[in-house]
Amino acid sequence: MKIEATEMVTERVSIMLPRSCIEWIDKQVEARAYYNRSHTIEVLII
Repeated sequence: MKIEATEMVTERVSIMLPRSCIEWIDKQVEARAYYNRSHTIEVLII
């Protein structure tokens, strides 16, 4: 059985979030739960 890998194409976007969300995201990155802000948002959305 052959498994094909698919590559996810990403695009750069800009979003505005409440300060409380940004603070939560920064705490997650600081705790090394995620690599950076973008990674945190990507994981939460996808």
